[in-house]
Amino acid sequence: MLIKIKREELLKNLQATANIIEKKQTMAILSNLRAKTEDNWLVLIGTDLEIQLETRCLADIQRPGDVTFSARKFLDICRNIPENSFLSIELKDDRIHLRAGRSHFQMGILNSEDYPAFSTDKYYVDFEIQRSKLLKLFQLTSFCMANQDVRYYLNGLMIDIDRGQLVAVASDGHRLAMYREQLDQPVELNKQIIIPRKAIAEFLRILTGDDEEILIRFRVSDTNIEMTFGNHVFLAKLIDGKYPEFKGVLSQPVSRDVQINKQEIKSALERVSILSHEKFRRITLGFEKNLLRLHADNTDHEQAEDEIDIDYVGEPFEISLNKEYLSDAISHIQNTVVDLSFTENTKICRVANPADPDLDYVIMPLM
Repeated sequence: MLIKIKREELLKNLQATANIIEKKQTMAILSNLRAKTEDNWLVLIGTDLEIQLETRCLADIQRPGDVTFSARKFLDICRNIPENSFLSIELKDDRIHLRAGRSHFQMGILNSEDYPAFSTDKYYVDFEIQRSKLLKLFQLTSFCMANQDVRYYLNGLMIDIDRGQLVAVASDGHRLAMYREQLDQPVELNKQIIIPRKAIAEFLRILTGDDEEILIRFRVSDTNIEMTFGNHVFLAKLIDGKYPEFKGVLSQPVSRDVQINKQEIKSALERVSILSHEKFRRITLGFEKNLLRLHADNTDHEQAEDEIDIDYVGEPFEISLNKEYLSDAISHIQNTVVDLSFTENTKICRVANPADPDLDYVIMPLM
């Protein structure tokens, strides 16, 4: 193998691939990335056995090859060589040689034949979706996913593929997010899948910050999901489980509805929460005629109160919510006004965008 490639051409793709690889591995080869040549492309592959990213970079391929070596060391070398320099990658005498200007590095290798192959089954769902639509679907819901919950199916984002639309749902048992996105092309079947938390995080990391509008090919098998975009192929194993029924929560009738200025309630929540309980972050919202009172206290017997003028003429009531959950939901509303609605006996709080009926957040009250 002998390749010459510009540092900037390599670095962005290398960084995305290296992020997939865990720092601590039970198998030495999983700390490596696989580098192989295909025509005029250098192909980089990284995996942790649960997710895999394959990226392609245009390069001057002088001698083809296929090898694995340390992802972290390779990334650190590429970061530290001078900008706009050309990097030479050569496999020689069972070592990988990296040269840039006067710098020369030698690293150990492992046989690429031992690199784990990500198994792919037959794909029975196959469609294309715009980057902006898929990004919005994930960004507006994924923050509600559970983290290391014993209910393993909550540690991911559920996608309901329902013919002409995608419905994304995430919940940690205390709050729920749902967003619908219409597909440009219908899908023949109805299928629910659960994409793991890490896969969503890495996918968002790759796509965020690039404003170019591209089509993403979205394919689903019994065990995997594959998303292809640009020079990237992203694969992830699906969580094997049934997601809890969520439509019943969203269909509960509301008896009270209040529209509040987004910035005013966000600012008031930040002020009052300074003296809230460090663990539970309880904020009590008291609604009365044309007024919202916010109250917080803590175990040191400290208290904070604030008031906001609102348009409300119903019966007075109170509800206690986790400040972080409420702030997260409000922050994702792309509007100057937020709609808060409550069921009878304030069993749940719904947060919505009056201008977007496809977005819904539900927060369970603190008792």
